[in-house]
Amino acid sequence: MLEPESEIELKPVKWVQNGYVLARTEEGFPIFVRGALPGETVLTRIIKVRSVHAFGMARSIREASLERTPSDCPVFPECGGCSLRHISYETEQELKRSLLAEFPNLPGRVSGFVWEEYFSSPQGYRTQVQIQRDESGAAGFFMEHGNRVIPLPDEGCRHLPVAMNEALRAALDGMPPPRKREKISFRWTGESLLGPGDLTPDSWTVRRIGESGEFSWGFSGDGFIQGNSFLLAPWLNYIRGLVPEGRPRTVELFAGSGLIGGFCRDLLGEYSGFESQAGAVRAARRNFKEKGWTGDFTQSDLYRQAPALKGVELALVNPPRAGLKEKLCRALAEVPRVIYSSCNPATLNRDLGLLNRAGLETWAGALFDFFPRTPHLELVVSLRRGSASFREEIQR
Repeated sequence: MLEPESEIELKPVKWVQNGYVLARTEEGFPIFVRGALPGETVLTRIIKVRSVHAFGMARSIREASLERTPSDCPVFPECGGCSLRHISYETEQELKRSLLAEFPNLPGRVSGFVWEEYFSSPQGYRTQVQIQRDESGAAGFFMEHGNRVIPLPDEGCRHLPVAMNEALRAALDGMPPPRKREKISFRWTGESLLGPGDLTPDSWTVRRIGESGEFSWGFSGDGFIQGNSFLLAPWLNYIRGLVPEGRPRTVELFAGSGLIGGFCRDLLGEYSGFESQAGAVRAARRNFKEKGWTGDFTQSDLYRQAPALKGVELALVNPPRAGLKEKLCRALAEVPRVIYSSCNPATLNRDLGLLNRAGLETWAGALFDFFPRTPHLELVVSLRRGSASFREEIQR
């Protein structure tokens, strides 16, 4: 019987979702292994056991795959921040494409549909980070399937810019150990590091977007900022290119600070946004006021109460990992055009099934690798009523 912290030799057979490879014991019990590759022989430490499967971590590689590359991070795979540092970034891209095909409602299975793809550097792409600290003073990220803090290596996290890592190390070295575990946020402006004392609900930072920084947007200190600094502008420009002509009456759900609606504001008619986080709503109102734009923002828990969408011509939606869920999908059935940006292919797959059954067809989509070296992706799909039906062409 498997027990946490026990070790077993396994031979994984295939990649599965969420950055794991699947292996089985001699009795056929499935184990999802982190840090291994299909075809390898791996001594695996069991880290979590459930009734129908277990999770393990590669302890040592007895027989290595030809696709394995040396990790550039000394705390991989123990640190929970990455899943794919043992393959090349080119192999990672191919893997992400292939795993998308497992979702039956995503349009990649449809004949004639091609995802547009946006990749960038897999290093130094994040400018905001949450650090875990424990009573010993260790500062870093949680281990996979555990609450032990894995300290940052001396060179910092590969996801962060070099200058940010240097400033972050200096800031952490100057902090005494906390009395109890804490999570603290840091944000890099490109010139300086903002820490807990700077990132308050009342603080304000402006981010310039695009190579020339021609578009700027403000965020509250505790507000959400899209993670990948390299792909933020291409993502916004792609969404902008999907907006139909005629200045449609638009509603944005999970609007955050109003960034998407603001970036597209000159293409939109009457505009309103809904968001649950109070600081983000205040930030959205401030951004629109400073730019002299009209727009109405409402604080609302969208999972509890879907807004009335009758008469809306375009919906922009950018939900958290939980997706839209059934109530919001039913509400969106009233809208002829929907642009949906998702950070979770699994919940997007579920929601597209609901929206397709309501008569909205997927006609365009793009993949943005906002999260290199992790199993996560951002997907943008455009849906419309009365489009040519790709659904009839699904390959059986």
